[in-house]
Amino acid sequence: MPVFPERWELSGEFPDRLAQDAADRLGRQSTVRVRSLGCDSASVGAGVLLAPDVVVTARHVVEGARWVQVATWDGRSVAGQVDGVRLDADVAVLTLAEPLDGLPLPVFGAAEAGMDVVAVGHPDGGAVERSPGAVLSLVDGEVFGEAATVVATDALVRPGFSGGPLLSEATGELVGVVFAYETASEGALAISAESVSAVLGELEAFETPRGGCGPDLD
Repeated sequence: MPVFPERWELSGEFPDRLAQDAADRLGRQSTVRVRSLGCDSASVGAGVLLAPDVVVTARHVVEGARWVQVATWDGRSVAGQVDGVRLDADVAVLTLAEPLDGLPLPVFGAAEAGMDVVAVGHPDGGAVERSPGAVLSLVDGEVFGEAATVVATDALVRPGFSGGPLLSEATGELVGVVFAYETASEGALAISAESVSAVLGELEAFETPRGGCGPDLD
């Protein structure tokens, strides 16, 4: 299993507009598209690059996967492997066959009610898109069956956003990882970045996925 640094830092201070532009670029460039194939299923979602060869995504995007491909905004594509999944939270860790050098890494931050945020993903497996909104509330994850704090927002998302980042629009800080949307409103639900960080710090609680339905896919 990989070892995760506690925090990634951005240097410098920007006027508001420049900060928002930088946050937008960070969101697009640190978000990857994740495709997976299982024995009898196919899935597509997004992921967040935590290190040049490490991605965090939603567990359900890669659950049962026997083949994983990760693609970047600038056209690169590499094979991935599901290194571990959490059964009590919709979180999975991927390691990449080769590092994706030169891409920005996110800074972890904290979500607050009323904060302007942006969900970033690959809707329907297409090009990277951003969906702005605001944090409505922070919810005890047990309501959703998650061992984590859930960030409820009104940022509209659809399939392909799962596993992607929820960012502060002002600073670009990672404040959550999208895992679902509220059925009635289609607003993004995200595991808070603080919870993701805590989960990643408990590597012993990750399960190693096991395949078993024929030869591996190339």
